[in-house]
Amino acid sequence: MLDPHTPTLAYAIPNGVDPLVFQVGLTHAGFANVVGRVGNAECVIVECGPSGRTAVRGVLEAAHASAYDGTELRLDSVVFEDER
Repeated sequence: MLDPHTPTLAYAIPNGVDPLVFQVGLTHAGFANVVGRVGNAECVIVECGPSGRTAVRGVLEAAHASAYDGTELRLDSVVFEDER
């Protein structure tokens, strides 16, 4: 996946959220993924071509995370690093 010829999307992991929250959903949806750094951000890097962008966004937006106090953490809409 780290081969520069492999199409990928990178999603910056929000502060305080375990990356597994996103990785489990992506894996179940059939998307290979790893955690790595893109610039200054820790990201979930997903193997995905342009046609899968909408599906990956949907999986990430459907993820549920809890804040440190156990309440539901509201995540902003998914923006990939190449969209910033």
